[in-house]
Amino acid sequence: MATEAGSGRRAELGPGQMLAHYRIESWLGAGAMGVVYRAVDTHLDRPVAIKVLRPESMAHPERRQRFVQEAKAASALNHPNIVTIYDIASVDGMDYIAMEYIDGTTLGGLIATRTRRRGLNWVEAVGYGVQIADAVAAAHTSGLIHRDLKPANVMVTQQGRVKVLDFGLAKLIEPAGAYQANPANGETPTETVDDLRQGPRTEDGVILGTVAYMSPEQAQGNALDGRSDIFSLGSVLYEMLTGRPAFHRENRLATLAAILNREPQPLAEAVEDVPPDLERILTRCLRKDPARRFQNMADLKIALQELKEESDSDRVAPPPPRPVTRIAKAAAWMAGVALAAVVAVLVAQWVVSRRLPAEKVLAVLPFCGAAEEPANRAFCEGLTQTVTSRLGQLEPFHRALRIVPAGDVRAEKIASPEAARRAFGVSLAVTGSIHRTAGEIRVTANLVNARTLVPLRSKSLRTRLADLSQLEDRVVRVILAMLEVELEPEAQGVQSAGGTASPGAYEYYVQGRGYLYNYDKTENIDSAITLFDRALGLDPRYALAYAGLGEAYWWKYWRSKDAAWVEKGRLACEQADKLDTTLAAAHLCLGTLYNGRGEHERALAEFQRVLERERTNDDAHRGLAQAQEGLGKIKEAEQTYRRAIELRSHYWGGYFGLGVFLARQHRLPEAAEQFLQAAALAPDNSRAYGSLGGVYIYMGRYDEAIAALKRAIELRPTSQAYQNLGTIYIRLRQFQEAAGMLERARALAPRDCRVAGNLARAYYWTEGKRPQALEMYEHALQLGEEQLRVNPRDIDTIFLMSTYHAMLERRQQALDYLRRGLRLDASSPELLAVAALIHNQAGDRKAALDYLEKAVAGGYSPTQLQVTPELDNLREDPKFAALIRPK
Repeated sequence: MATEAGSGRRAELGPGQMLAHYRIESWLGAGAMGVVYRAVDTHLDRPVAIKVLRPESMAHPERRQRFVQEAKAASALNHPNIVTIYDIASVDGMDYIAMEYIDGTTLGGLIATRTRRRGLNWVEAVGYGVQIADAVAAAHTSGLIHRDLKPANVMVTQQGRVKVLDFGLAKLIEPAGAYQANPANGETPTETVDDLRQGPRTEDGVILGTVAYMSPEQAQGNALDGRSDIFSLGSVLYEMLTGRPAFHRENRLATLAAILNREPQPLAEAVEDVPPDLERILTRCLRKDPARRFQNMADLKIALQELKEESDSDRVAPPPPRPVTRIAKAAAWMAGVALAAVVAVLVAQWVVSRRLPAEKVLAVLPFCGAAEEPANRAFCEGLTQTVTSRLGQLEPFHRALRIVPAGDVRAEKIASPEAARRAFGVSLAVTGSIHRTAGEIRVTANLVNARTLVPLRSKSLRTRLADLSQLEDRVVRVILAMLEVELEPEAQGVQSAGGTASPGAYEYYVQGRGYLYNYDKTENIDSAITLFDRALGLDPRYALAYAGLGEAYWWKYWRSKDAAWVEKGRLACEQADKLDTTLAAAHLCLGTLYNGRGEHERALAEFQRVLERERTNDDAHRGLAQAQEGLGKIKEAEQTYRRAIELRSHYWGGYFGLGVFLARQHRLPEAAEQFLQAAALAPDNSRAYGSLGGVYIYMGRYDEAIAALKRAIELRPTSQAYQNLGTIYIRLRQFQEAAGMLERARALAPRDCRVAGNLARAYYWTEGKRPQALEMYEHALQLGEEQLRVNPRDIDTIFLMSTYHAMLERRQQALDYLRRGLRLDASSPELLAVAALIHNQAGDRKAALDYLEKAVAGGYSPTQLQVTPELDNLREDPKFAALIRPK
């Protein structure tokens, strides 16, 4: 019964045959990975499509396992524009997938039915593009990349609904030459340029796909992300509009070369009456460099959706009326009534879907993922940050409005509304784009429901470069209008503080803010300082620029540990305050510097001044509580954290801040409860899981700690998470594993003395690494001394310095630091435990045990004593055994 169709072999299945509980009805087609049949599910009595995979596709166990994992992930997708996978199984050596049967035609077939001179009407093509982008964006959110988007993998139903096929299948790796595809069906194996130059290969490493639609990075065999699918969708859009592939040439090698080195014929030359905005969208999709494309599929979908909604031309005219009989009239009347009812339901659903939620918890996402030039990218990120700050100032005037700080968006690397919802629990997100021309800047802002991903509003505005200083104000007003929020007169005064009338100064300031947004790189901080200086050169009375300069100087110190930058920062912040005493940014700047220097009394006053004007400011609440804690005002500090939660009960950050505070006060179960609440509100927030893991360590719940920390690293690798994992492995006496984790932590935080000290500790107890440990302890001491030059009252660093000297057997230096710490806080149980370690290292067992007894009496956890390898020599002592015995 086996036959050949072109060069794509059919499996030996015919009408009436059974495959498990599926009855084969007809053959539908053959593709690169298998043969597709129409069948009936005899259990549920419904039509299905069955794809029987070629045996050579599943020849190796690891390949089959990889395929099953991908297919399972694809089966979890639930989207109206994605074909649903019902079943994955194997019967009699045949691997198959049962999926939703679509009664329609492929997009490729639809294109082929149109005139050869051009493709689809542009409005129709954009409509299909919106649906495809929506489907692929949902898959990207679930971690799936399609890798083989092409017209043959898109079905169009009789009602015009798009259904995307083969999610999860294109990742299947297969040896080159394992089959011969049918060019008539558009099926070809994906090969890289090097593959074709070197000839056929027999090992794994060729990813299935279709040459004409692959991205340059896929053609070169590089690692892929969602931007590869954006390129492929651009190729599909081009073919829909022109009737021909964008890069097709006479053979595969020539096609690959065109993808890598050539641009398609401009759309305006190939097709008449296509809007310029559509050509710009398509050009951006087909950029060779992924960084210059749309950075996520959701943004592409919104751009196409906006174009579709704004179009009011190129609509297909209805057919002329025909004479109808009385029966036909009656039938038409009944059909019209039914249609009207359906339309009414759909309209009602549409209206409901576009309503704004009552609680407007909003994240403003970066207006551009990667602009063409660093300066443009900095402007985009700076505008995002300043707009977010301005919106945040309005919270006290609008109780239902909550804004996620720009720093939180940056820290969690949020790039999509779905990610913002999971990371911060937002209900709404603003996405946008910026286009600069010779004389103006065009900003497009889109308001998206973060739960349903339905676009709710979209607005574009143009600003002449001569009026650039008004841009921020106009963008804020556009977003407020989309949120249906009115700007109160009192709020207008807050919004206008610290500004400039100079367009050039404003542009330098926004660029500086953009560079400072990514302060983790020294070169970005240097660029920010330069740009703030340029802004002040054009407007010496620009208070916000002075505040930005002061903040940049502080981060310069934080990166370099050169104390000279702290004084420069103080002078800049004070100048901002002199120019505008009402400017919250100036007082935030001063408060941060004062806290960093241990001048908590002065910091407290600065943060209180911020909260007088911006009572929901998270940075001010956090800084005020830190100042109160530094002054020993523990109850007041806790009240400050709880007040922040009362003001923003749906925001995860308040619970996180309180959890950190409670952990420092050794109230570990309460701290864990706060971190769990933060994680519940923001289930994809790495910091919540990292800190939860840290608390579980001190509670001795290591399995739960490891699970939480691994989740944190999966979401976003951080020095804190790796350091906490290293600490667990030290306690479990797995010192080599601990060293590995702490080496990763140090790579992310090379100037952190605690990380260096913990790595030294892991080396100290690892066989053969004692010399490396002593060298690392010396380095940790050097870093700690640099930190204490700026803040001599940093008690945490003081007790670390005492510990490191003790481990280097420098008893006197260790005791000097211990006394210094006790002068600041004589009751600190941590310092008493450090005193025990110092005396134990010096061989004074009695003094060590006396200090341990005092530490436990002061609240130090006996569980900590059990897992400290530096105290192992005391385990046989009855007094030590009594200390760690459960009470």
